[in-house]
Amino acid sequence: MGEECLQSAELLKALAHPIRLNIVRSLLQFACRNVNCMVNSSGYSQSCISQHLAKLRRQLYYLQKNRK
Repeated sequence: MGEECLQSAELLKALAHPIRLNIVRSLLQFACRNVNCMVNSSGYSQSCISQHLAKLRRQLYYLQKNRK
């Protein structure tokens, strides 16, 4: 399997969690740019949102780093 396919699979795994999908929806639909906005639009706790944002951030960092 090619490296690009593996990277795409990792990104899809990161997005596969319902809470992380809801976070992305909040970013797009409500233009949320901070955790408080995401808490208010999703109903999840601040710590929950922060943990899932960290996972998304790590995955995006990994993808950007490997594309250079």
